[in-house]
Amino acid sequence: AYSSGYLRSGCPDTPARNSPYMWPLKWAADYESHSMPAYTDEVVFHAKGRTYYALDKNWKRSDTVYQKGVLRTIGQSPCSEEDIDPDFAEKGLLGCWKNQTDYMTTMLHLGNMMYFLSYRDNVTDALRPGETDPSKIDECTSIDLAVIGNIRPDWFLDKRGDDTDVQYLGNQHVYYSDENRTSIPKLVKQWRKKDFASQYFVMSMMGNPPNRMENNATDNIPVEDTLHWPLILNIPGEGFGDDQLQVYRNHALLTDDDDDLFTLVQRYEAMGGVCGNARGGDDDASDIGPPVL
Repeated sequence: AYSSGYLRSGCPDTPARNSPYMWPLKWAADYESHSMPAYTDEVVFHAKGRTYYALDKNWKRSDTVYQKGVLRTIGQSPCSEEDIDPDFAEKGLLGCWKNQTDYMTTMLHLGNMMYFLSYRDNVTDALRPGETDPSKIDECTSIDLAVIGNIRPDWFLDKRGDDTDVQYLGNQHVYYSDENRTSIPKLVKQWRKKDFASQYFVMSMMGNPPNRMENNATDNIPVEDTLHWPLILNIPGEGFGDDQLQVYRNHALLTDDDDDLFTLVQRYEAMGGVCGNARGGDDDASDIGPPVL
C-alpha cells in the first residue's frame, strides 16, 4: 500500500517478468460486473462504469455510472442507515442497497487511501467517466486502508504472498460480451489464483490481439491492438461478500498526460475541499481485507 508504484521495466526479478500477459501499468477499460451469492446463479448486484489504472504510481480510479441491487463487499462507499442490509450487518459485514441509475460516482484508490466522490446535482447531467474538474465535486469521504494497496500488474501470474498459489489453465474458448453486448466466441488464456482464504480468482486474458487476427500485421497498427488485454475476471467473495463476474471492454492505454484523472482529490483539497472519514472517525483498518480489483 505504501509503495510508490511498479517499475516500467517488466517487473524484474519476478517469475512473470516481461510476460506479454501482465496487465499494462497504465490502462483503462469499461467494466460491467454482476455479483452472486456463493454457489448460486442469482444476480443480486449489477454495476457498470469505467476503471483506470496507473500502477506505476499505485493508483486506481473507478467511475460508476450504474449500480443496482445489494452490494456486499469490503472497500465500498458510505452507506446510509436505511440502505444497510440488516442480515449482512448481523454478521459484522457491510451490505448496502444501491439504486444509482442516472448519475456518476467516483472511487479513487491512491496508495493506502481510498476516496469516494459524489458530484453536485446541477452538473450531474454533464458528467462523463474521466471527469477531471474538482469544482464539480459535492462530497468527498475517505478510508485509510493501512497495508492494503492496489493490485500488482502480474498478480495472477505468480504466487508471491502468504498462503497463495497460481495455476496456468491454458487456452479456453469462452463466450465474451463485446462492446455491442453481443456474445461472441473468444480465445483466452486463463490463470487460476488461490488466495489467503483458499478461494479462487480466474483471470481470462485475450488470446488473440486484433493484429494477430490480421496475420500479425504491424503497419499502422496502434499499440493497443497488439496487447493481450484483461477480458473476464472471476472474483471470489472471500468471506467478506458475494462472488463477482467482471467483464472489461473498450480498452485503452494511458500515459503520464492522463495523471489528472487520479489527482482529482488533491486538486479538490487545494481548493479548500475536505475529505471526511467515511467511517465516522474510526481509523482502525483491521476489518479491511485484500485489495479491491
